[in-house]
Amino acid sequence: CINAHSRAHLAKRLKSRRNVESEVNQRLLRLAHRYLKDGNLWAFVEAVDADYRRYERDADEARRREDVDAATFVEKVLQQRDQDHVKAWRSFMEATKSKYVDESHRDDGGTSLIPGPRLRLLLDGLGSEVTPEQEAAARAAVS
Repeated sequence: CINAHSRAHLAKRLKSRRNVESEVNQRLLRLAHRYLKDGNLWAFVEAVDADYRRYERDADEARRREDVDAATFVEKVLQQRDQDHVKAWRSFMEATKSKYVDESHRDDGGTSLIPGPRLRLLLDGLGSEVTPEQEAAARAAVS
């Protein structure tokens, strides 16, 4: 009975070791076997430490790259958004230019809210049917 109990206990330990051995990284497994063979604990610890340092260095470098990439991405998105905003604003200004507002009265080149000749003719009650001759005569009267 003691013999069977001992064999069962040893079999469970062997099985748990094999499970751990099958799931451990192969490099760590080689280092562990080298330690068990040579018995040099500090060489084993030094090799594991070198692997950890390499892993941490790679992780730090990846974090730095991600931060730079994220900053570059945000910068590009904001730049594109600004360009889209300027383009949309210019498109809006172009679309809202009116042939009814005379833009030539401002010295600084900006728009003016002074009614142009066509709008004056419309306001005078001539309706929407302003002929080119009437428009030219109105422009000449303003100048």
